[in-house]
Amino acid sequence: MAAELEARQEAIREKEKLIREEEEKRKIKQAEEKALKKQKERQDFEERISSIVGSKINDACELFLGRADISKNTDQMRCTCGNDDLEKQKLEKQIDMLRLEYEYIRKQMEKLTRSVGQVGHKRAASNVCITSPPEAPARAKARTMGAAATPSTQDFNKLLKALSNMKEEKRIAELEVQALRERFERAVGKLVRQGRTPRSNLAKRMIEATDDDDIDQEQGCHNEEGLDDLTIRPSPPKRTSERLAKKEAVAEREEFVKETKKYLKRLRKHGLQILCGKEGIAFVTCEQAINEIAEL
Repeated sequence: MAAELEARQEAIREKEKLIREEEEKRKIKQAEEKALKKQKERQDFEERISSIVGSKINDACELFLGRADISKNTDQMRCTCGNDDLEKQKLEKQIDMLRLEYEYIRKQMEKLTRSVGQVGHKRAASNVCITSPPEAPARAKARTMGAAATPSTQDFNKLLKALSNMKEEKRIAELEVQALRERFERAVGKLVRQGRTPRSNLAKRMIEATDDDDIDQEQGCHNEEGLDDLTIRPSPPKRTSERLAKKEAVAEREEFVKETKKYLKRLRKHGLQILCGKEGIAFVTCEQAINEIAEL
């Protein structure tokens, strides 16, 4: 028992000795680190002092010897003042341009508001005439913004977006009118090639009242009397069979669909979306929209 107690006490003493040694080492290390830190701070302080003193000495020498660059500073100040004036002039010009652009956009918006009723209820393609549409009725003068009110960036963006939409709708309307004009010219040319000219009311009444023999006799009488307005009319076209009529109708339908697709392909995505919205078609792709609109 005594030996065990002595061994335990010896182990405790060894542990305490090791703890004391580690504590002493830690204190020595902290003291060394503190000394190094103080030495480094002193060196930094001395370097700052030496740099400050050196700069002051150099300034004093320049002032004493008269080599201070005063003229250079004045030139720099003049250049900066000149640059400020130029920047001010540029900004004033930009402000004037923005004001002019805002006035132009405001006038365009007033025109758009006057014609919004007609644009909102656009006519179908069958009812569109080749001539220009009637002018919108004059309305009261639109309320203008006060001189003190300054438009914001959002207002400019909205106006520019509305102006671009108006230009796009105008372009689509012009393309529609051009397509209808081309279709009308092709139809007239086809009638001229077939020899089918419009008939007068007198000739129509005579055809309805008499048969073909009577018409020939009446034309002979009028030729003897010198009436040339009926002899100018060509003979009526030959009657075709029902099969040929159907075939011709199918060919005309295919040609019409082909021309319509060719016209629709010239429109942009925005124009196709507008047409799909008016016709009640769901827009998925441009090709799908063109095919569905052409088949209407």
